[in-house]
Amino acid sequence: MIIGFALKLDAILIIIVSAVATALVGGIIPKGNVTIGIIVFGVGMMLFMMIMGNAFAAITVMTVGIGAPFVLAYGADPAAIGILALTCGYCGTLCTPMAANFNIVPVAMLDMKDRMGVIKKQVLPAMVMIVVQIVYMLIAQ
Repeated sequence: MIIGFALKLDAILIIIVSAVATALVGGIIPKGNVTIGIIVFGVGMMLFMMIMGNAFAAITVMTVGIGAPFVLAYGADPAAIGILALTCGYCGTLCTPMAANFNIVPVAMLDMKDRMGVIKKQVLPAMVMIVVQIVYMLIAQ
């Protein structure tokens, strides 16, 4: 949705494409399988955050599209899932140049030769954190 709005496409077209994307994800996630829903929600939050650069915007779209129909609708605790999904989004912050204040500004301030040096050092902790957050969501549901 955000990409469509950024490209100034028609709002109705964006909503239709988002509905189709949600339906496709719905075809991947077996109905009632909260475990797969949580995994898709957590990884989706991380990836969407990497694209957008803002976890607060990403959680709104991901919760409406994936979290509510495939996780929360089957009885998962909304408070626990919400905060842990937001933390999954922050794992994406560690892996993207879109989070300029965390990943690009330090490179400039420290006059680093490798423009992606900060991101390269943060990828492994981000992968560990996303796994821990997803496991915690599975336990907390």
